[in-house]
Amino acid sequence: MEMLSTLDTLKAQLVGIVFQGEEVAVDIEAFIKVSGIKEQKAKLDMLISDLEASQETVKENLKVAAFDKSKAMAPVMKGVGDAITGALPEGTGVFEITEDKKVVIGWKINGKTKQYKGLSGGEEKAYNSALLNALGCEIIYQESAEMDDERTIATMRWKHE
Repeated sequence: MEMLSTLDTLKAQLVGIVFQGEEVAVDIEAFIKVSGIKEQKAKLDMLISDLEASQETVKENLKVAAFDKSKAMAPVMKGVGDAITGALPEGTGVFEITEDKKVVIGWKINGKTKQYKGLSGGEEKAYNSALLNALGCEIIYQESAEMDDERTIATMRWKHE
């Protein structure tokens, strides 16, 4: 009988060893899956890092392009401003892009620049006439009710030169 109980014990131990082997196999499979996930995460982290670096490069390139665009536009803006000045009865036409990329349109009279929105009714009419002239428009009719006769004549002088 003792031999039978030893045989039963060995069988039970064998079943236990097989079961443990199956558990180890499951653990190995889980480890392989986790390893794959970690590798995927590492790859994605590298991709994110590359994309962030690429984004910074694109931002820098956009800044350079915007600066180059402003720089390229400066002579055109100055030319339009000079043409406006030539058609104004007095002062200087302001037509420029500032360093913070804002367009400034206005009239410098007696050393003070007035934004277009701040011009009086008569000043606005004179400026509009000068701007249209600078852009090469033919003015057939000019409404000048806000201007006195002297300002109207001064504003229209370029049409008769």
